[in-house]
Amino acid sequence: MRTMLGGEGPSELGRYARRHAFRKADDVGVLEALARLVLPEPDIADGTLWKAIRHYKSGGHRSREERLVLGLCLKAKEGSFDAVVFSRDRDGDVDRERAIQDARAEAKRMWPELTIVGGVAVEAIESWMIAATAQEQADNVTDPKARWESNGLSRQDAVEAIESQGVDGLRRAMQLSPSLKAWVESGPSPSL
Repeated sequence: MRTMLGGEGPSELGRYARRHAFRKADDVGVLEALARLVLPEPDIADGTLWKAIRHYKSGGHRSREERLVLGLCLKAKEGSFDAVVFSRDRDGDVDRERAIQDARAEAKRMWPELTIVGGVAVEAIESWMIAATAQEQADNVTDPKARWESNGLSRQDAVEAIESQGVDGLRRAMQLSPSLKAWVESGPSPSL
């Protein structure tokens, strides 16, 4: 399943947050590690930063977040991808969370053949990284980036935890992060 990633930076995208010339195969982001657990045989072939997504403009009035999600999915369709895996930090913006959910649902209606796994990390992807390393209830942390950094862990620590613990570890992480649970449930294997 040829898969495209979409995220805000290196934590989500790993090597795909960099230009092609600077990508290293062993630079894995959190979304790639998670995609390997929630998709059947994913072939992670590309990724894009949120700031680089061309806004989808066809049709009615949509929020910026909706245009970004639809733009990412359109880019995947135009690039002959089978799946899109994305996350967006909520960053305290509850309206962003609803807009992303609405856009994901609309994208699934527009491109039913495209597998879409996506949602909002509350408050940031570091919440999912905290949950993946089984540290604490993650979505309640008001500044997960600061908490993650204060624990002295790297993105690679989270990726290794996800990869080594597999589906059982993901199930535990989902109990610590309702937003991660919602993200997993948006995909083709909601029950895991």
